[in-house]
Amino acid sequence: MKVRYSAAEFSFIDPVLTDIFGRYADNSVMAGIVGVDGFTRLSFRTEMTAEPPADSEQVLSLLFRFLEADREQPLAQVYAQNRADILSEVMARLSEAVNSLVNAKVSLISLEANTRTEVTLNRTRSVTESSSSAAT
Repeated sequence: MKVRYSAAEFSFIDPVLTDIFGRYADNSVMAGIVGVDGFTRLSFRTEMTAEPPADSEQVLSLLFRFLEADREQPLAQVYAQNRADILSEVMARLSEAVNSLVNAKVSLISLEANTRTEVTLNRTRSVTESSSSAAT
């Protein structure tokens, strides 16, 4: 069910998105949104009709919709100035960006309905190390 939201908060780890946005945003912008723990935290204040995301692809889609809508958010300003380049790079690395999105939490706030909808995607990354030895 689509609801009209007044604000949204995103918290996630996605090194691919961090890498992409880090190419266009200066260090002060990135330091303001990416913590030492690797989590990206973004807050938006704008009116938007949306459905809560059900998977990683929908989280990214909703994130970019909010980046388009809230020009006051510092990362949204970077996005607006470099939109074509950022979208091109995200599309080229889409599978990688979706697969590297972990521990995503999205809070959608509706002042009109006085509700807060929270969605958490507890997907974790696993790193597999392998080693081989050559016979001499």
